[in-house]
Amino acid sequence: MPTVLRTLVSALAGLALLAAPASAADPSRADVRPAHQHGQQGEHQSLALSSSSRGAAATATVTLGEGVHVVGVRWTDGTPTDLELRLREPGRAWGAWRELGGVLQTGRIAQEQAEVAREGAARVAARSGGGALHTSTVVEDADPAVMATEGDVVVGAAEVEVRVSGTVRDATLETWTTVPTAEDAEAVADLPVAGEGIVVGTRADWGADESLRGTAPRTLVHDGPKLGVTVHHTATPNDYAAEEVPAILRGIFYYHAQTLDWGDIGYGTLVDRFGRAWEGRAGGVEHNLQLAHAYGMNRDWAGISVLGDHQEAGVTGAEMATLAELTAWTLDTHGVDVDDEIEYTNETLDWTRVMPAVHGHSDVLSTLCPGAHLYALFGQLRSLVAGQEAVGTHAVQRVSGANRYGSAAELARRAFLEGADTAYLASGVGLVDALAVGPVAAEQDAAVLLTRTSSVPADTLEALEDLGVSQVRIVGGEAAVGPEVEADLVARGFHVSRFGGANRYAVAASLAEEAAADDSVPETVYLASGEEFPDALGGASAAAHLGGVVLLTRSGRLAQESAEQLVALDPGRVVVLGGQAAVRESVVGEVKTLLPGAQVDRLGGANRYETSALVASDAFGTVASAVAASGRAPADAMVGTQLAARHDGPLVLVRKGCRPAAVDAAYEELGVRLTRLAGGSTVLDWTAGSTTCG
Repeated sequence: MPTVLRTLVSALAGLALLAAPASAADPSRADVRPAHQHGQQGEHQSLALSSSSRGAAATATVTLGEGVHVVGVRWTDGTPTDLELRLREPGRAWGAWRELGGVLQTGRIAQEQAEVAREGAARVAARSGGGALHTSTVVEDADPAVMATEGDVVVGAAEVEVRVSGTVRDATLETWTTVPTAEDAEAVADLPVAGEGIVVGTRADWGADESLRGTAPRTLVHDGPKLGVTVHHTATPNDYAAEEVPAILRGIFYYHAQTLDWGDIGYGTLVDRFGRAWEGRAGGVEHNLQLAHAYGMNRDWAGISVLGDHQEAGVTGAEMATLAELTAWTLDTHGVDVDDEIEYTNETLDWTRVMPAVHGHSDVLSTLCPGAHLYALFGQLRSLVAGQEAVGTHAVQRVSGANRYGSAAELARRAFLEGADTAYLASGVGLVDALAVGPVAAEQDAAVLLTRTSSVPADTLEALEDLGVSQVRIVGGEAAVGPEVEADLVARGFHVSRFGGANRYAVAASLAEEAAADDSVPETVYLASGEEFPDALGGASAAAHLGGVVLLTRSGRLAQESAEQLVALDPGRVVVLGGQAAVRESVVGEVKTLLPGAQVDRLGGANRYETSALVASDAFGTVASAVAASGRAPADAMVGTQLAARHDGPLVLVRKGCRPAAVDAAYEELGVRLTRLAGGSTVLDWTAGSTTCG
């Protein structure tokens, strides 16, 4: 392959570094590594530059192998006069010296992060004339800056040498390498390009090594919406193959997160030339995450970057179509119209100007980004975005594993990006014992994982390690989760306890009692059939949202354990889930007799899908996202509650290939723009998140 050299983040020149490293966030929770992830792990080399004599330029040379390499120089003090790089291809002499990418300040991160976390950060919300006046984050007294060059992407060279002239201190040559793999190709092939909704590949799809992420994403979520979109290009090679995209994304991530100290990739989302969209920064593509893509814009403006160099090459049709759809979806999610113009004050760059809702990085400061070829198409881009907004947009992601145990593990990782001290462990076979676990686990910020009856699956053990779990709470009696599992976990060093009972009703009551142990008395109790349990699945996410609990009942009479717990909790409202075939009216009468002062309602549809939709509409207001699980795969729905709780959205039940009309109506009512499918393609097609059943 011929040598390819491009500046990785020239699109980010002058960028505000607003993410925190692990040490600036929560070091005990930032180092979360999914051991199962696909893709070759990033290989890092850091070599000190040295000079042959006093006053001579400092140099360093590194040998490269196969793969995608991101190369840069980092130092702690001083001002270089020249920063240069040259390459040697296999079997050839050294090439000519050329300039490295521009210089970025990286040492302001900790104070920037503190500003992000500080309530009452400097942003003024007001209306002025035809537009809103907003003020970006202001950071005073920044720490002395660590400096680094923009990374350069190198492919096909045998060696690279850098040369730095001038006075600098502690200069190092930083190289990150990642190799495309068969798993990368499989992940790409699984992501459709065209459909009724835009599919956004997850970080797991491109193989992010989360142990190298230095952010606690919860601390980077702002309450208010984004004001619009800043469009970038990565200024990387244009001739990449589809299966190389995950490796390129990993290379960008490694350099951004580690060498530049941003803790994570700077962009919110990215688009490749084949028309696939990809998740960038961790924390949820639907949220207003603090990003790192343009000085003074990272709180208020989404950053979408196309993968390539559009100063040199044109834009493919697939790339433009997906960029338009992703931009429209982003604007819709944040309540912005493409024709909006916002008077915006950027105090970092000391300007106030009217910004179009969709603009390029070059509209923020002097830079070639997003490239002349792409910028020339902005009129067309805005027209395409307007057309997409007119018909409505929806995005879909998938979170899954090879089986129910792997899916539960991946759902837990995505739900607890900062890690979890506690995990509830339920049977992956006898699910009914764990129907009530979701809201209790959510209240305690605990993960939910699955096990076999007599052995712990490898996926579950890996997730326990990845999340940093120290306490495991087994749900159910020994018939559901055998003593062998408990003994194994104890031998591995976990603190293990068990929530058991004589039956499923007693287990649910025990979990409800645990939820109320800290004087957090649930105001709402969801009462579901312990015999026809699908109705309980949507109720768990609603209970998690409202701080409630789930109890189980027999269809014809209230279980004694549930009756006693209802009296003990004395909730203000009891919601009976399902129609009279699932829970008879006589049970409702028993509840009213036990709790004469409580409001008792029934939410029951014609089927499990409609019931889940009714529950979602009843419990939630406006939400950006929902988790969708198969109505025929209760294990995925049960463990999916934790991911729904992470993003404060509902869990709904869908058919394999489409959303039932009742769920679609709930989506419309709640404003859902993103569906996260819980489960693999054997139980849910991509269309289950975006297509209404006929």
